[in-house]
Amino acid sequence: MSDPLWTCTEITEATSGRLIGDPDSTIDGISIDSRSARSGDLFVALNVARDGHEFVDAALKAGAAASLVSRTDVPGTKIVVNDTSKALEALGVVARERCSATRFAITGSVGKTSAKDALASILATDAPTHSSIKSYNNQWGVPLTLARMPKSTRWGVFEIGTSNPGEIAPLSKLVKPHVALITRIAEAHLEGFGSIEAIAREKASIWAALDLDGVAVLPFAGTGVATLRAQIKNFGVRNVLTFGVDEASDVRIIDWQTNPDGSTGCFDIAGEVVRISAKVTGMHWGEILAAVMAAAIACGESPKEIAEKMQLISAGKGRGAWIKLPLDQGYATLIDDSYNANPTSMKAALDTLSRFSNGRKLAVLGDMLELGTQGPLLHAQLSWPIQNANVEKVWCVGELMGCLYEHLPKSRRAPVEKDIAGLVNSIYSQLQDGDVLLVKGSNGSEVHRVVTELKKMAHSREN
Repeated sequence: MSDPLWTCTEITEATSGRLIGDPDSTIDGISIDSRSARSGDLFVALNVARDGHEFVDAALKAGAAASLVSRTDVPGTKIVVNDTSKALEALGVVARERCSATRFAITGSVGKTSAKDALASILATDAPTHSSIKSYNNQWGVPLTLARMPKSTRWGVFEIGTSNPGEIAPLSKLVKPHVALITRIAEAHLEGFGSIEAIAREKASIWAALDLDGVAVLPFAGTGVATLRAQIKNFGVRNVLTFGVDEASDVRIIDWQTNPDGSTGCFDIAGEVVRISAKVTGMHWGEILAAVMAAAIACGESPKEIAEKMQLISAGKGRGAWIKLPLDQGYATLIDDSYNANPTSMKAALDTLSRFSNGRKLAVLGDMLELGTQGPLLHAQLSWPIQNANVEKVWCVGELMGCLYEHLPKSRRAPVEKDIAGLVNSIYSQLQDGDVLLVKGSNGSEVHRVVTELKKMAHSREN
């Protein structure tokens, strides 16, 4: 029988709290959402969108063993603290310090979640690996991921995100990474930052708490890289690895070929050429996997072994995964890229769509959010990559996508129903055998609901 993640006594000591209830209670997991609470969990009553104390009872009924609270008027075994958010951070710090794991921190405007998932899947083949789930990369997601890290972890892979200045450095100080990777800088969160340079400076603050002998990993060239290089000096980083297509890159992409069946390529690492094969589609994956290669070799892993393990990588939910949609005759293919979007990732998704040679190419595109005053223009400018990808029909969902709609030829405009059920029914009814349908937009645009309903319709047809 494995050791528990925590004991209530350990949590009480780590958070400087007061234990009320069963001192022998053990904790196997940590939850901040009563809907996903499981048997043996510690439920942390955060005060975010709603006061978590309202859901302590529901969490206990779901099987939670105890709660971390700032009020005593809740049922069950509880650790009472002054501030549950700060207590969760304190728990994360203790989890970090009691574990000898090598820690990776990953940020960037695009590709950070895919890089995090790919790196974690590679490292997990050899030793216990712990990583952020989904995109738990903010002020509660990072400490929660740390607090969930078992003592036996060998590799810890953490995603760190931001939408406003000053958010990354404190999260980096929680993780204290040995390797800190920045994937790529792009026009994400322009509303909060105002410029690409400001975004790059914020992303570079992931190096604020880099271990003294740690390694900074970044693109060799590209948007915002000059700013990143300046920040390397400001943070006193001594060890740097780069990736990209330039000959001077530490991990150089010699070749990258992609099609609907997957991708292959070659990387040059200090004269050692390795062959890459992965079950992912898109030119952008070449850069993501080169970044992953650089991060892994930064801690002594073998390039050849890493390359071999890349065959295990696949696109995650909402990040380019494929789903078959059965029709009366044949089937269509849904590309679920609905988790998030900015202009760079949207163009990459459209390029991936263009790789399909058979059938019509269709797209449901939701608003790209947090782009500030440049939002309308950046949406309108998608008309050119849509033309290059030879997309036949586009459903433009949201007010900002209305700017794209106005710039599309009438032949490419698909009418959008006001309600989700009507929209999905309309889309499904128009699908033909061999069609490829891309769904992409920012999470807040809620085009992920289109994917959910399309999958439900597909399931009902199969049964």
